[in-house]
Amino acid sequence: MIRFNAYSLTLGLFSIILLSSCQKLMDFFPTQSPAGYRIKSITYGTNSGGTSTATFYYNKWNNPDSVIFTNVGTGQPNFLFFYNKKKEIREIKESYRNGNYEMWHRLGLNNKGQIIVDTIYVFGNLNEDPEPANFYYKRIERLEYDSYGRIIKITSESVVPVYPSSTNTFTYGTDGNLIVPFSMPVYDNYRNPMTLHPLWQFIEKNYSLNNPMAAVSYNSYRLPLQFNFVFTSSEGRFPFFSGRNLDKAFISYEMK
Repeated sequence: MIRFNAYSLTLGLFSIILLSSCQKLMDFFPTQSPAGYRIKSITYGTNSGGTSTATFYYNKWNNPDSVIFTNVGTGQPNFLFFYNKKKEIREIKESYRNGNYEMWHRLGLNNKGQIIVDTIYVFGNLNEDPEPANFYYKRIERLEYDSYGRIIKITSESVVPVYPSSTNTFTYGTDGNLIVPFSMPVYDNYRNPMTLHPLWQFIEKNYSLNNPMAAVSYNSYRLPLQFNFVFTSSEGRFPFFSGRNLDKAFISYEMK
């Protein structure tokens, strides 16, 4: 009888600890409400000393309206976001300043509001509908999620030109951070700024809770303010917005 009670007590304590740990993680997953802060701007730095600043704009519902960069070029476009009357995201346009787009995303949602189909057109005129021929390439991505609302599988079909379909999978550790193949990021214990809005997570296909490098400084909400990190060949980078990386960046925030 005594042995049974000790076992029951141990099992009960373990269950409480496990439940507490799960709840702590759940508080940060995209199915939960984001913090009261949102990204205001990011100044990206380079090893050569150059910079590019991104300014974040939001609509009256606190959803992203656009992200406009001081430096724009191939592989580094602006981002424009479009919603339907239900405030659901339906299109993302990665645009240049000359009236052309790099990628035009048309999005299909499930009844949970998750993006499950991403039809992507590459290179065309922003002022014309991409169909039937305002693009050079076209592919369709079908996305699958886990119970935490994280993308874990993408099946991509190239329509123009026609290629066999391909699959990309994403795995997360028990700490809630993305496991990056062939890389060894050392995550900190502070909040990843991508968690401030599910669109940031969708764009990078990264739902990590923490940052894959230590920041120089953080604010009182445990959000990084500055990074100054030099990567080795065995470490991953910290991409955020199409060819741009946060390894040398200043981030500012504002209240919603």
